[in-house]
Amino acid sequence: MKIFLLSFFISFIYCKNAFEWRSRSIYQILTDRFSPENFSYIQCMEQPITEYSLRHYCGGTYRGAIDQLDYIFEMGFNALWISPIPSNIDKETIYGVGWHGYWQDNIYQLNQYFGRENDLIDLIDQAHKRDIWIMLDVVANHVGPNVTNNYFPFNGLFTYNIFMKESRSKMTSDHRQERIKINQLHYIIKYFE
Repeated sequence: MKIFLLSFFISFIYCKNAFEWRSRSIYQILTDRFSPENFSYIQCMEQPITEYSLRHYCGGTYRGAIDQLDYIFEMGFNALWISPIPSNIDKETIYGVGWHGYWQDNIYQLNQYFGRENDLIDLIDQAHKRDIWIMLDVVANHVGPNVTNNYFPFNGLFTYNIFMKESRSKMTSDHRQERIKINQLHYIIKYFE
């Protein structure tokens, strides 16, 4: 798996440049919501839709996306932007689970709900046969819901720098304190002089 993910980084040498991408019409999908491979996830299609359904997987897969490539092409799109591919948080949080792909928990594993490694490779191959380029979404920072204080090293006050007096704006200088909510139970209080 590490070799598979590493191949994406190595392939930057062979990727299209910004000028080449300008001519492309990009169709973005949230992989889980786009095209279920099967319709066993009926809770996502029932009316009225529930909050639970909105916060959990609905069954969209790479195989389902392959089935829709002709549809995408016929609409005039020649690039497909898919959800981030790493494994996501699938434990229940107050916000649901990482169905969208933006709560990665292991960058060395694929999101099992979207399909297997071969399914992703097939999607890329089938898209390229239609001259549809694939764009992978990447999450570089906001990698999960802030529902725990166990994210190391950002789980203690020692991690945060005290603002320098010169960096304070006039807008905040009138305030004696500012509260920043960092999760459901804890607050950091920054005092201003």
